[in-house]
Amino acid sequence: GFNATNNGDLIDPATRRVIHRKIISRDLLKGLRAQQLTFADDGSNDQEELLVKLLTVMGINTEILFRYPDSSYVLTADNTKKILAILMRFRCNIPVVLMGETGCGKTRLIKYMCDLLS
Repeated sequence: GFNATNNGDLIDPATRRVIHRKIISRDLLKGLRAQQLTFADDGSNDQEELLVKLLTVMGINTEILFRYPDSSYVLTADNTKKILAILMRFRCNIPVVLMGETGCGKTRLIKYMCDLLS
């Protein structure tokens, strides 16, 4: 994860030193924060917490938690970020190409995302 200031500057969380200026637009940062999403990685891999974040962004009632789409799928912080990135691109009509080694989970990730949306 990374931390960004209100101006969209990338900062080192330990020193609060600016690493890169204007890495993210104010509007996008404001939108993500309104949806209670941050880029800071607290190391949490609590699947229920990650699923609630996903559902919130998707605009889906969190009561879906009572019918978890695929109990064999391990939702990680990394997969959550990938699903969010794919969703944001879909919403903007930006094509998405998934690349990876055979068997790395590309199809499974998309199936999981589609199960959440259905």
